[in-house]
Amino acid sequence: MFSGERLSKGPIPEHKEVRLPSGIILMFPGQGGLQALAEDVHGESIIQDTLEEADDVLKRSGSLSLTNLCLRGSPKELNLPENAQEALLAESVALWRLFKSRNSDILKNIHASAGHSAGQYAALVAADVLKFADALRLIQARSVLTQEASKMHEGVMAAIFSKDPSIIARVKEFCAERGVNIGLFNSPLQIVISDEVKKVTELVAGISNQFAGNFKARNLDMKGAFHSKLMEPVQPAFARLLNTVHMSMPKFPVILGTTGKATNTPSQMGEDLLNSFTMPILWDEGVKNNAHSAFIEIGPKPLLATFVGQTIPEARVHTAYNMSTIDARSFVADKVA
Repeated sequence: MFSGERLSKGPIPEHKEVRLPSGIILMFPGQGGLQALAEDVHGESIIQDTLEEADDVLKRSGSLSLTNLCLRGSPKELNLPENAQEALLAESVALWRLFKSRNSDILKNIHASAGHSAGQYAALVAADVLKFADALRLIQARSVLTQEASKMHEGVMAAIFSKDPSIIARVKEFCAERGVNIGLFNSPLQIVISDEVKKVTELVAGISNQFAGNFKARNLDMKGAFHSKLMEPVQPAFARLLNTVHMSMPKFPVILGTTGKATNTPSQMGEDLLNSFTMPILWDEGVKNNAHSAFIEIGPKPLLATFVGQTIPEARVHTAYNMSTIDARSFVADKVA
């Protein structure tokens, strides 16, 4: 079991990092990688069964069912706060199960999994740390609690892009100087700031004056400032739920979002889920720490492959999101010795 009260007070304690051998790292995207599943997977029984299982656990039906939303939902419907996180997990696990069924002979080459923000729940399911039903209940609670926190303190997330890594480095300095929180470190070319609306608006205006024409900023389609102190009021409630969930020893290590380091320890994985409410996601660190690996992204829309390529230009990456890409055997045969 996970001890939520003990783990709700700060950073993850030091632990011995797992050094991963060369092999495959599975990646599961966050909400930026959410869209309806590709049409050519709709007829696969494993996809249908997974979505129906999710609906049974979450007691969704009719037009609000994940079966309906994940197969036919519009971007607007899918990205509603009450739908997005649950839909993302259901789609990611459905695609992971389909991937497993088509790639059984290469599963031995998987040496770790990693999830970007909300994608961490799918990464834990893939590693057999969480049962799918428990992951669904946790992500449902995360959805409800983050909406509650957003009503208490209005926040916003804005992605900052630049082709010049020195611009992003300077933006990081601006954030530190002005006390603006960075919620996601995606790559040397992209970060996501996450804070109060006024602070984010003023920061974007400030860097616009400084770096006009050398960067782009875009507000994310998410209600609230995830991975920031604005989420702190709801952490205790999530800790209490997490304390009731059994986390098993993993089939392979999991790379933690808030440290970028791999671990085999379930309690560390639980701490990471809890701490990610208020701490930044160090995606780029996780990639850099495993530069020798090959990466397979599993999710409804390719996203993380871009971040990996921006961090390690020579990285070997495969994306699995439809029937033409779900078979990764040739990629593994070519890329993994």
